[in-house]
Amino acid sequence: MKISWNWLNTVIDINDIGPEELSNQLTLVGFEIENIVHDNYFGVNDVVLDIALTSNRSDLLSLLGIAREVSAGQPFNLIDVDTILNQPDSNHSLEFEIKFAQDKDQFYINNQLIRLTSQNLITTCNNIPVELSGIISNSKYNINNKSQSIFIYSTVLNSRYVRSSTRQLGLRTESSIRHERGTNIEQWNRACTKLTHLIKQLVSCNISNHIYFLNEHTNLRSIVLNKKNIYNVLGPIHNKNLLSIQNIEYTLNSLGFKVENNTKSLTITVPSHRFQEFDLFLDLDIIEEIGRLVGFNNFIDDVPLNKKNRKLSQREVFIRNIRASLKQLGLTEVITNSLIKLDNKNPTLQLTNPLNSEVCSLRTSLLTNMLRVCNYNLNKDNHILECFEFGRVFNSKLFKEHDSLAAVIGGNLLKSNWKDSPRQLTWSEAKGIIEICFKRLHPVRNTVIKYHTKEIGCFIQLHPNICKNFGNNLYAFELNIDKIYALRLDANNNPNTFLDYSQYPSVCKDISLIIPFDLSIKLIIQTIKDSNIQFLESVEVFDEYITELTSQGYHSVALRVYYRSMTQTLTSAQVDNLHNEIISMLIHKFSIQLRST
Repeated sequence: MKISWNWLNTVIDINDIGPEELSNQLTLVGFEIENIVHDNYFGVNDVVLDIALTSNRSDLLSLLGIAREVSAGQPFNLIDVDTILNQPDSNHSLEFEIKFAQDKDQFYINNQLIRLTSQNLITTCNNIPVELSGIISNSKYNINNKSQSIFIYSTVLNSRYVRSSTRQLGLRTESSIRHERGTNIEQWNRACTKLTHLIKQLVSCNISNHIYFLNEHTNLRSIVLNKKNIYNVLGPIHNKNLLSIQNIEYTLNSLGFKVENNTKSLTITVPSHRFQEFDLFLDLDIIEEIGRLVGFNNFIDDVPLNKKNRKLSQREVFIRNIRASLKQLGLTEVITNSLIKLDNKNPTLQLTNPLNSEVCSLRTSLLTNMLRVCNYNLNKDNHILECFEFGRVFNSKLFKEHDSLAAVIGGNLLKSNWKDSPRQLTWSEAKGIIEICFKRLHPVRNTVIKYHTKEIGCFIQLHPNICKNFGNNLYAFELNIDKIYALRLDANNNPNTFLDYSQYPSVCKDISLIIPFDLSIKLIIQTIKDSNIQFLESVEVFDEYITELTSQGYHSVALRVYYRSMTQTLTSAQVDNLHNEIISMLIHKFSIQLRST
């Protein structure tokens, strides 16, 4: 927002302060001065302040708004009355209406014809579209040097409709910026009176001023503020009188707030020019306003001394151990923004008041931004980054958030020894990285990682369309840290029971089975373990034989069974009896055959 020093001086007396000093004061109350320009305009020396404003302060998008902040901005449209009245079927009177356009309605912008839709709000005069409401006027009816009769009008619109039209048409103007941030209906009359007064000063003319309010009453917004919260939030101050209730009342009253002093609280009525959509709603908003007006430089900014070293929580130790494991495996930790660009294909949590379109929604996954990081490194001729990230993600359906861990691996080629050619990472090798950090992983090659029966994340091989940009196969996983830590706490509450080592040797026996491919080896092993065979210690697969039966859907699998006693050395007869019992059970339950040696 650019403000003329000379114009500002006509509204308030600033003769005792210079532009640089005023700039410093505005900076202290939260406004950034981007530039101060000293120049000569039309033979008049002037200073122009270029002030950067936040999206919730549309009341400062005018000279009077800045004047009020230092000690009302309303967009207006001017149309040539003769061009309207000279239209066919004109009744020599002006009738205005605000309505939604019909599909394929036409509108002129900068002498170019565009087609409107039913989403666009328009202002009509005698059924002629004279303005794309809140955005831009119809260039066919703008005033020019030959205009003899002009009509001045202004509207107060719902910012949601203006924002929708702006996005749909891809058209952003100074007027749309003002309307998107909200305009003030109570300020309308004052602004119109001021504008007509300026015109009458500059031009010899007759003015007929007719103002029609659709709604003359605006509901006031009141906020109850606990007095103790003011001091608790803002903290210690050099001069305590600046935060006295009397000074707070005076400061707020000077900006149009009405303050009712109660025993333990203040009831503050927000002025109409601060009714913007995202401005003052909470008691913290009022406290921020008080701190801004008192001056943040008046507060004591000493950092509290922490004489004791804080003991790390179990959760923090848990996360640090995972982080250390991933770094030892050669992964680089990255940090990305939790705010992302709106994705129409995937549901996201969209912010009500985003800073810009690039950071307008909350991420539901860490992987999207991490792939952008990998692509950025590749474009800078860097190697493909194998990386991981800890961060918070947000569930758009449940409106919940949780800590998550994600990683992208497979960018670097592997060599078993110096003579081998480099090769890409395989699925099993990528899965092994997760197994190092987490002992239990769902064994089927799919995208779900489970701890016992609870899903804790996903493990995927990226789509070939994505991998072709990087040249290698890429794998990624994302884990819900909150769930994993909760499972770890459950495990700690139910500790494992440890048995003494046996002092006697184990005895192993092998079983060679011919089984169909669709029979799970895991099921066979689990059946043996669940059989409660005495002295059974463990069972493992040690070989697979491919025979002539393979074409018939069978293969031969060899199992090694270990037996051990805690009190004696087992004899061959004891082991043979136990082993034959297992073989009989398997043949009876699964109808399988033994492979002859």
